[in-house]
Amino acid sequence: TETVAPASVVWQAGGGVPWSTQPISAYMAGTATGGTAINGSSCIIGVVAFAGSGWAGMFHGAVDNVTLSAGGTELVNANFETAAPAAAGAVAVPTLGEWGLALTAMLLGGLGVWRRRPGARG
Repeated sequence: TETVAPASVVWQAGGGVPWSTQPISAYMAGTATGGTAINGSSCIIGVVAFAGSGWAGMFHGAVDNVTLSAGGTELVNANFETAAPAAAGAVAVPTLGEWGLALTAMLLGGLGVWRRRPGARG
């Protein structure tokens, strides 16, 4: 769980210095590089949740179960896990007895047809 506070370092993209990493307090005070400030008339047009690039190849994971709230109101609750596949139902498998019965019936049926055709006996 991570709570974004004035001391949190964020990345700004667009509207100033691209990919500038500064604490939110610098934007709030108007001292952020590039002169960008956050005040009561500011409009945040996007929030991106990601693990960042400062892990030097040591992070193996994902961002999941993200909740964005403001003023005590939950705005977004996103869980990125996929649903588990449905369990496969039981399938009837023919037993050796069923196969034997079917093969015997076919053999007897074929023998009966062969016996009825006297000219086909070579």
